[in-house]
Amino acid sequence: MDSGITKQDLIDVLGPLTQRLQQIEEKQGASFQQIDARFEQIDARFEQIDARFEQIDARFEQIDARFEQIERRIDAVVESVLGEFAQLRREIDARFQSVEHRLELHSNQLERLNSTVAAIQMQMSAFTKATETAEKAYAQLRGDVDAQKRYVDDLARRIAALEERKAS
Repeated sequence: MDSGITKQDLIDVLGPLTQRLQQIEEKQGASFQQIDARFEQIDARFEQIDARFEQIDARFEQIDARFEQIERRIDAVVESVLGEFAQLRREIDARFQSVEHRLELHSNQLERLNSTVAAIQMQMSAFTKATETAEKAYAQLRGDVDAQKRYVDDLARRIAALEERKAS
């Protein structure tokens, strides 16, 4: 198998290729080292970012804890206010019931008073009628008495006149 290519021919051809390959590997090696260095910088930056996120997470946890504490305080205040409103409502209801009871008593008293006044008015009406009748009877009696007095006075004059005539 002799193709006519000698070992020296191969070395002559492969030598520059090998050198070129070494140059490329050196260049690539330097580039890869730069890329590796850049990735290490990026990794370091990501580690810083991760650390910052951990700090932020810790702050959010603190904020969440504060919000939970505030919510508990607000809930306690709301419960307290609701309790006070319920107590106030009970007190107001009790007072309204007391006022309603008093009003009911006064209403009953007023009804009895109205009944009494109506009875008194009826009695007064009867007394007024009786008084009017008595006044009319008195007026008529007075007229009769005055008439009889005049008649008696007239009779007394006539008797006096007759006695004078008889004595004369």
